Amino acid sequence: MTSWDAVTNIKSNDIVNTLLKFITPSVDRMLSILGCLPRGFRRKCFLCVLYLKIHVDVQVSKMNKDAQMRAAINQKLIETGERERLKELLRAKLIECGWKDQLKAHCKDNDFK
Repeated sequence: MTSWDAVTNIKSNDIVNTLLKFITPSVDRMLSILGCLPRGFRRKCFLCVLYLKIHVDVQVSKMNKDAQMRAAINQKLIETGERERLKELLRAKLIECGWKDQLKAHCKDNDFK
């Protein structure tokens, strides 16, 4: 398995769930802190936090739609065999431009091992 295959095998739902684990508790903490603020300021802060929560939900929804679209395109490419053809074309273009030789030369110049 190449590194590219490992990247494409990451499930987008895992990414979304990880983001939600970090975002949701912070919004909940902000709402609990609002209770000790003055009334007028509390209302303004609550609206800001509410907007943040809605904005996050919309972003997650967009991410899910993008992930579904990406998965559908990827599946269609695999079914038609175009994915392998595109990978071969990319390999040929990279070899043609000499990227591997340039990378080796760069590593030798900078003493990377």
